[in-house]
Amino acid sequence: MQNTVFRGIGVLLLAAVLPTPAPAADDVVMKAMRDELNRSMQQLQLEQLEKPYFISYRVQEQTSLDTSATFGALISGGLARARYLLVQVRVGDYQSDNSNFMTYPPQANGLTETVLLPLDDDYQELRRQIWLTTDTAYKAALEMLSRKRAALENRKARKNLPDFSKETPATSLEAFSPIKMDLAQAEGLVRNLSALFRQSPDIYTSSASLGITDTRSWYLNSEGSAVTDETSAATLMATAQTQALDGTMLPDWVIVSARSLDALPKEFELAAKIRTMADRLTRVRQAPVVDRYNGPVLFDGVAGAEAFSQVFAPKLLAMRTPASDNPQMEAYAGQNVSRLQDRLGARVLPSFMSVVNDPTQAS
Repeated sequence: MQNTVFRGIGVLLLAAVLPTPAPAADDVVMKAMRDELNRSMQQLQLEQLEKPYFISYRVQEQTSLDTSATFGALISGGLARARYLLVQVRVGDYQSDNSNFMTYPPQANGLTETVLLPLDDDYQELRRQIWLTTDTAYKAALEMLSRKRAALENRKARKNLPDFSKETPATSLEAFSPIKMDLAQAEGLVRNLSALFRQSPDIYTSSASLGITDTRSWYLNSEGSAVTDETSAATLMATAQTQALDGTMLPDWVIVSARSLDALPKEFELAAKIRTMADRLTRVRQAPVVDRYNGPVLFDGVAGAEAFSQVFAPKLLAMRTPASDNPQMEAYAGQNVSRLQDRLGARVLPSFMSVVNDPTQAS
């Protein structure tokens, strides 16, 4: 995980209802991004040093609801809203730039500059924050590119792979459609569901929690791509834990996800799932301990997808090893080289098996 420094102005709003107007495709945020991007590409240059060849801006605004309860008593509940700016500045060219390089101690590289933005659609203040962040990212990119060139100057040439690819511009400007954020309804739901565990005296600890997020995203880059999109999710989780007769702690849980609060199963359906889980824990608590088992295991449903994601998917990826000016970091990066590093384009699965990643699927 990359370390990110947050600076600038941020606001968290806690209230029962949050105003979430649906902006047009070319709203104040996108206009501020577009105008500052044009200015930066034309004028951003430090003395006689190189100008950026690529800049991208991404603004993400997230409205979230979180609430939880245990045995019918509310523990927490609230609404929050925050807006982030992510800036990427690349210096050099598509063949060799300030990416794919590590140094110690880790320093900003111009690719991961992130700040909190004001929530108000103030054109001048948004431009000012974007300008300050772009300037910081540009200077960090120059520093990283200089270090990279110095580190690679007297080394044997690596494979002639470009650091970045130039893509055909894409435009997709969708109007935003906020989802329902009803804190009172959410708190009532977790209260009622968590109270069900009162009927199971063998369960020692339990809780029910609900999280809802609505994330709006504006993206713009110097190649001409412009995208606005909105994603939402609501996740209800009920957890419980008991202790077996031999002292072993036994946890279990129920997790249900949908795109909004109203899209979740009805309360009586969720209650049935929780009762089933509680009964299962009660029976497992008194179940005899079985001998060690060695044999096949069948993963079904969500567990099957999760097993594939964690066990198989990483082995199908060829990750490029970054260069470094620190021998220890370079040696560490070399330990994580994929066996498929030099087999790009080669078949790694049998012909009867296919793997497809389609983010447009609703379920």
